Amino acid sequence: MGIALHVAGTASLGAGIYMAGQIFNLQEHWPGGLLLWSLGAAVGWLLLRQWPQALLAAVLVPWWLAGEWSLATEGYHAAWNIAAQGLLLLSILYFTAAPKEPNRLLRLGMVWVGALSLIPMIADVIFTAEEPGYSWRWHLRSMNFPVGLKILGYAGAYLPVLLLAAFKRGKRSIPIFGAAVWVFLLAIMSSIKEVESSPWIYLWVGLGACALATGAFTITANYLSTTELLCSPLT
Repeated sequence: MGIALHVAGTASLGAGIYMAGQIFNLQEHWPGGLLLWSLGAAVGWLLLRQWPQALLAAVLVPWWLAGEWSLATEGYHAAWNIAAQGLLLLSILYFTAAPKEPNRLLRLGMVWVGALSLIPMIADVIFTAEEPGYSWRWHLRSMNFPVGLKILGYAGAYLPVLLLAAFKRGKRSIPIFGAAVWVFLLAIMSSIKEVESSPWIYLWVGLGACALATGAFTITANYLSTTELLCSPLT
């Protein structure tokens, strides 16, 4: 009961922040609300050491950074696609988290977050890459997008996820580096041709799905049975 009430309090914090911003017309920098909400979840985890607080922070911090990027690149063509690539890679990292002790419930929560966000983020990467003006070939169709800002965007999208994977998983982080290549090539393929007329995109997505399913099954099989993963109570 106590954990549930603490989670409700942290969730209400976000509603209160945006309600206050709406009342006082504080619309200059909307990602700041996500930052405050993320800080609230992080402080809640530091004080209470409860896994739902950490899970909320793990969801809110990336979306705060994505909001900052969206605001900083407002007006540039398909700038959001870079953030979508980072969020897709993060979804893969969460989905492949090993549900083991310690922090087993937090890891299970991250698996579910990754699973639920995986397909929407794949669609986001594919369809935002089709927008006019986006190209991985920076010098051809992205003259209005500063190269320095684009480099910063790619670094922010890929490096934190890869560094986190390398730090937490060591040699087991190699598949995440492979996933980063897959995500980047997916964005490239989606920008060259329309999705409807390119069977290669479907083939590439199918190949990634097979690799992800194989990797996730291997990780899960090492620690717990499939029945335990699906039916274990989150208490």
